[in-house]
Amino acid sequence: MPSGPPVVLSIAGFDPSSGAGVTADIKTLAAPNGESKVQYDYSLRGLLRSVSSSYGTLISSMTYNVDGTPKVVTYGDKAKTTVQFAYDDHDVVNYKVSRTPPPLSG
Repeated sequence: MPSGPPVVLSIAGFDPSSGAGVTADIKTLAAPNGESKVQYDYSLRGLLRSVSSSYGTLISSMTYNVDGTPKVVTYGDKAKTTVQFAYDDHDVVNYKVSRTPPPLSG
């Protein structure tokens, strides 16, 4: 039987207030029965930088464009999943997801 929390894929937008989107999903998934502790780290501008929990790092880093829109989100998984955001003239977001395969354990 696998140990640790279940693996969940959340496809969500981003809301830096944690009221919706991926940060709200993290709050819900990390503490479904109130047993996990989630810690958020914010920049001086009030932008989310990282999220950790009693299970480990959930978001290891976030960078933003000058206007506060997300630029790069790096998750705390073994594959170091990274999402890069790009915006057009009409603020339509395009994104690219990349992952590095985790090392094989012997």
